[in-house]
Amino acid sequence: MDDAASRRRLAGEIALAARGHQMVVVHGGGKQMTRYLTERGIESRFVNGLRVTTSEILDAVLKIFAGTVNTELVAALRSEGALAVGLTGVDAGLVDA
Repeated sequence: MDDAASRRRLAGEIALAARGHQMVVVHGGGKQMTRYLTERGIESRFVNGLRVTTSEILDAVLKIFAGTVNTELVAALRSEGALAVGLTGVDAGLVDA
């Protein structure tokens, strides 16, 4: 998801597979997240391969996953002809944790 060309290629494959179907795409964005935190001098700590989410990191998660990554993926999907809408778990209470 970090590379524009790869994102466009993936979006094209998803758009093709979704023709005539309803599809949900769940994305990550770990590279973008790590870069964002590093640029701000925020250290990531991992336990069993999972990033420990502090309140400081949670703010970054919202900006990166719900903002940049989601928006770029939706734009790529739309450019490939998919009727894409970006949602987060918070939207309409899709996920409560």
